[in-house]
Amino acid sequence: MRTNNRFFLALGLFLFALASVTSCDDVAPSKSGPKVVIDIQINRVSAGFVDVTFTPDQPAYYAISVDPVVEGVDPAGNEQVFMDLALDSLYMKYVVWRHAHLIKLEHIVADFPSHSLMYGETNYVQNFLKPDTDYWVYCFVVDHNSNKADGQLYWTTIHTEKESIFNNTRFKYRIKGEWDYIYPYNKETGDMVIDVPWVGMTIDKEDLVAGGYASPGAYFDEMFKTYNNDNGMVLTGVYVHQNNGVGDGSSRTKFEVGHTYYTGLAIMDGPRGEAFDIYSFTWEGPDTDLFFEDSSSTLGAW
Repeated sequence: MRTNNRFFLALGLFLFALASVTSCDDVAPSKSGPKVVIDIQINRVSAGFVDVTFTPDQPAYYAISVDPVVEGVDPAGNEQVFMDLALDSLYMKYVVWRHAHLIKLEHIVADFPSHSLMYGETNYVQNFLKPDTDYWVYCFVVDHNSNKADGQLYWTTIHTEKESIFNNTRFKYRIKGEWDYIYPYNKETGDMVIDVPWVGMTIDKEDLVAGGYASPGAYFDEMFKTYNNDNGMVLTGVYVHQNNGVGDGSSRTKFEVGHTYYTGLAIMDGPRGEAFDIYSFTWEGPDTDLFFEDSSSTLGAW
């Protein structure tokens, strides 16, 4: 989904850049919609992510995004075209999402705003950014009836760091009964790191073998490189979940006695998308109590 979204937006912005050097006289001005003012607060910028808080001064649906700056394009001079192209990209993302459900004959009822737009104050972490690169962070109100941009474009420019601000962060991991506890921590100070974007997943070795993977590392490389923040998969802080097959998206494996499992954990910051630590363990039942840190990592091997 992320790839399709970026592709169509990049294509749209390319066409927009061409149009901007000719004439924009035929572009309709922004409608006089609700006088909603949206504040953009940049909380953190690292090599591969930005943490932003969007705060509208009154309830409203609005679109948000973080996209690479296109040389020669000035959003301030072409607000309406910019917002229209951003909505086109958002629609494409929605269509792909809806198709993924309908192709499985899953009954999905969701209009465009309810699925793809924000409402109220939103804290947003966008991953998969490139280091040392300029990006637009922007938002604008969308009319919930017409699904058209309604109001002005709010935007700012950020520049990502050359290296991750979490270079010294690794993981401590504990299995206690049917519970997993995951602690991102700073190796130099030993302090817990509560605001790092990270992702984790657990899988049964039998599933890896059945899937034809050469190693656990190959599996996590594939999964974490395509993990999508838009799906709510990137987590922050200290995380605990009961690994009972329900979970919240980071693990869908039910522990079974005698089975070997691999848990992969990765910092989502910068070009490194592969697993940072991979732990192997055999679950022996409700009395299982195991503790790992980065020195226990299998480094992706069986």
